[in-house]
Amino acid sequence: MVVRQSPWVHAGSQAQNDYTRSVLARIPEREDRLKKIKQLDEGAIARVYDIRRLPGERYFYQKRLASQDVGKLYVRNGLSAPEKVIADPVKMTPAGKPAFVLNYYPPALDGKLVPYSAPPAATEDAVTHDAEVAARRWGRDGETGAANDEIIRIPLEGADAAAELAELAGGLARSGNANLRGDATVAVLVGSAAARAGAVLVCENLADASNDPRLARAAALVTSVGAAEREVLWLYPVLMD
Repeated sequence: MVVRQSPWVHAGSQAQNDYTRSVLARIPEREDRLKKIKQLDEGAIARVYDIRRLPGERYFYQKRLASQDVGKLYVRNGLSAPEKVIADPVKMTPAGKPAFVLNYYPPALDGKLVPYSAPPAATEDAVTHDAEVAARRWGRDGETGAANDEIIRIPLEGADAAAELAELAGGLARSGNANLRGDATVAVLVGSAAARAGAVLVCENLADASNDPRLARAAALVTSVGAAEREVLWLYPVLMD
């Protein structure tokens, strides 16, 4: 295993860098081409990239202005909402050191905490930081509820689709081509498992809302796929003993 901090590794990396730059420097008209590339690059106001969309129309992204060397991490609640900087690698770069560069950031599903890595440029010595995005920084009262609804909607719709798959596959297993019975039965079991998994997530996210009608819908889906499972398993009596 190579230890990045060892002196000989750093010396080898620096030697490779020096050699590469010496080869590039011999390219005819390189400086003129670099100026042209820079001119074209700076023609755009900004570059937006590495976009993550969370439930509730919350967006995280990196943006680098034409006048900047490295991008910053931003968040905004909706495409028309104002953006907010939550991580600026320039401000965390020690004086006289290579600029830090945002590497990766996996925001939490609720968008309240954003871990991110910002190593110095051209190194892998990443340090993970945490950016807190307080819920009260968002302007409208209904936004938290909208985000929670989205978290519930996705697994519920997935469970619905999986239950429909189980029902269709069950019909094929019982009365379709006998050569496809095994595959159709497996499709019923897979769809049933997916529907149950989605229903569990719905229940987890509605643990404090026992009267929510979506809980009844999740329970009905579990009952439905349970019946579909039993019907196809009876095609294999040895499994029902």
